[in-house]
Amino acid sequence: MDATDLLLVVMRWMHAMAAMIWIGAIWFELFVALPAADAGHESALLASFDAASREIVQTALIVFLVSGALLTFERLSRGAAGTTYVEILLLKVVLSVVMFQVGFRFRGARGARRVRGLRILAGLGLVIVLLATLLKWLYERALLPA
Repeated sequence: MDATDLLLVVMRWMHAMAAMIWIGAIWFELFVALPAADAGHESALLASFDAASREIVQTALIVFLVSGALLTFERLSRGAAGTTYVEILLLKVVLSVVMFQVGFRFRGARGARRVRGLRILAGLGLVIVLLATLLKWLYERALLPA
C-alpha cells in the first residue's frame, strides 16, 4: 500500500464516519432524546442538541467537501464509472446539499417544526446512504471482467 492508497482509505473512512455520526445524531435525537425529554427540561436539552449538532454539521461539511472531492476525482479518473454512476453521484451530491440546507433551515426549531425537520433529515440521510451503496456496487461491477 503506497501513500496514495493510504490517503484514499483514510478519506473513505472519514467520509463514512462523518455520515454515520451526523445521521446517527439525527436518529438519536428524533427517536431517543425527544421522546424521553422531560417537559420541564426540554428547553435545556434542545439547546445542548443545537450546540452539538452545529459542531457536527460544520465538521461534517468540511469533511464531506474535502473527502468527497478527492474520492470523486479518484473514481472518475479511473474510467470505470459510467453514465449511470455519474448520474447517481450527481443525485447524491444534490441530495446532500439539500440535507445541509434543511439542517440549517430547521436549526433552532422547536416542537412539531423540529420533529418535521429531523424526519426530513433522517429520510434524506437514508436515501443518501442507499445511493452511496448503489455507487459502490456500480463501480465494483464495472471493474469485473466482461
